[in-house]
Amino acid sequence: MHYNESLPPGATDWLSPVLHEARERNLCTRPGCTTCGSTEFMRLVQSAIDTRLGCVSKRERERRSAEVLAQGLACLRPTPGTEYPVGAIELLIMTVRAQIPFERPSTLEGSWAENVYERMLRIDAVRAERYRAHVEANDPVRVEALRAAKRAARQERHAEMLRRQRERSIEWHRKHGPPAET
Repeated sequence: MHYNESLPPGATDWLSPVLHEARERNLCTRPGCTTCGSTEFMRLVQSAIDTRLGCVSKRERERRSAEVLAQGLACLRPTPGTEYPVGAIELLIMTVRAQIPFERPSTLEGSWAENVYERMLRIDAVRAERYRAHVEANDPVRVEALRAAKRAARQERHAEMLRRQRERSIEWHRKHGPPAET
């Protein structure tokens, strides 16, 4: 996918230096990290957001930090020598998404981050479909019906095997006579 390489009017790319510092410091940027939760990386990002916002109340900071972060994501423009850790971008997009519920973020429109976001949506859709199929396949009513059908088929095969065994036994006794008395 192609994206608009020029920055939105009045926007500055403040997030690139933060991402480069995170890479230099080897900070964990993995979404959903169960060891550290990407805490140090998120502190670094929040510090940069606080610097951009200036001195505001905690409530105002919480409200506006997602907007500032979304604008920072919209300003990212990877170049051949500069690569951003996709996990970090996904983590930041998930952070924005958690604070500002949206389907199509207008702030990210035409940006490289929007391409990452669309890829995340496609992956989410595949996961949701797999989960739906899993839930459907493991529905207790359906599972019990399958078990009952397998049980009936097993009983039918067993009855057929017993019938053939009786027929063979009768045929054998017909050829060889009745069992000998001892």
